[in-house]
Amino acid sequence: FDVTDYSEAERRQRSLLLIAEDSEDAFRIAELLRRNNYGVVIGPESLFESGDYRFDATATLEDGSDSLSRPPDLVFSRGMSDKEMLATLSDFFAQRP
Repeated sequence: FDVTDYSEAERRQRSLLLIAEDSEDAFRIAELLRRNNYGVVIGPESLFESGDYRFDATATLEDGSDSLSRPPDLVFSRGMSDKEMLATLSDFFAQRP
């Protein structure tokens, strides 16, 4: 068997809290991200502060960020393509260790 040396960051799946109500858009985005090796939970902002979960970032749909107590790390607009969403996430995490 070939042995590959992955860094810790490459081994660890990034986790994301998608702050949203249950909706078709939220489920579609979560499924896209899960298929691309992101851990995604759809739920309220309060989950971010919960000791039961660990999230690397928060995201919201463009119309859902007005009522949050802190700005989300990422905002997905409804017109974004799947490729744009994945590139946005990749760029965000590339800047964070």
